Amino acid sequence: MFAHIYLTRLKISFRDRQMLFWTLLFPLILATFFGMAFSNLHSGEAFKAIPIAVVDNDAYQKDSALQQALQAVSQKDDSTAENSQDSGEPLFSLSRLSEAAAEKALSDGKIIGYLIPGATLQIIVGDTGLQQTILKIFADEYLHLQSAIQSIVGQDPAAWQTLSGRVNERIDLIRDKPAGAADPDNVLVYYYALIAMSCLYGGFWGLKEIILIQGNLSDQAARINLVPVHKMKLFISSLLAALTIQYLSILLLIAYLNFILKISFGSQIGYILLAGLTGSVMGVAIGAFIGASSKLGEGIKTAFLIAISMICSFFSGLMVGDIKYLANKAFPLLSRLNPANLVSDAFYALYYYDTYTRYWTNIGLQLLLTAILFLFIFLAIRRQRYASL
Repeated sequence: MFAHIYLTRLKISFRDRQMLFWTLLFPLILATFFGMAFSNLHSGEAFKAIPIAVVDNDAYQKDSALQQALQAVSQKDDSTAENSQDSGEPLFSLSRLSEAAAEKALSDGKIIGYLIPGATLQIIVGDTGLQQTILKIFADEYLHLQSAIQSIVGQDPAAWQTLSGRVNERIDLIRDKPAGAADPDNVLVYYYALIAMSCLYGGFWGLKEIILIQGNLSDQAARINLVPVHKMKLFISSLLAALTIQYLSILLLIAYLNFILKISFGSQIGYILLAGLTGSVMGVAIGAFIGASSKLGEGIKTAFLIAISMICSFFSGLMVGDIKYLANKAFPLLSRLNPANLVSDAFYALYYYDTYTRYWTNIGLQLLLTAILFLFIFLAIRRQRYASL
């Protein structure tokens, strides 16, 4: 009997086109729009070498330290490109020109500024901006380091042999250690929040199944209450059918994001599938909880479910990615209680962190919330009695 009810509800649910659209097709459509909107986002932020020139006069020919310094920041760093998402692009695109040619190149917009070596290093720019500021910072740093070396050599001439190559070399005493196994990517927040919203949309299935056993809401539910089958057995089998469709929808969405839109989820397939499953169960439980918690009509319950899903999705970063971090900083406890945030954060923890502590924390909180909701649903269903149908 249990299997028969499960298969029957599964067939009926697959024929519900409206529910399939909102739980299956709508997230795929929204993911496609996200892909179109974010496709060129990173390429627009890629750093390009700043075009500058140096006047190739006698002072420049004699200043080997300046030549080495400019050469060091005008060559592509392949080691950086191999170890991170950085392309290894050089800081400057350097041209050696006469002073007249440099002035013309500046006026034509081919370079943003040029250096004139001499008794002191002069900087000529045609405008103000970030690139011009970078050029000035480079020149100031070079002059400060050169002045320090000259001062040291003036006091200890023997130190020149050690310091002669240090004008163009920076000694880094602080090393960056990444917090996770992957580079941060704020765009992923939107896609993970989309998965979270899709999980909460599973509440439509849970709400539908709970309404089908509430005899005071529809004639169909009244007839179902008259069949010689225990209400709890009927509800559990129907809920499993709804969960099956919801989980298949989430798997299809993850596959679409991963293989079509090339969104990274990490390489832990089992953990990814588990996160999708716990999120789906929690979403269905939320819908069933809303359905069982009041005697209001189906329309009001559906509107309430939509409102809850949108508010939770908003604070998980679906509309504005920074909201997720601002909410977590200002109200950390509410972020832990936000079901959409728990789902999206579980996926981001798999992608970014090289440990599973944060992942299991999110999974554990999802399971705890789901258990509490189902306990309430069970108690509410047991108390429902109808004097007449």
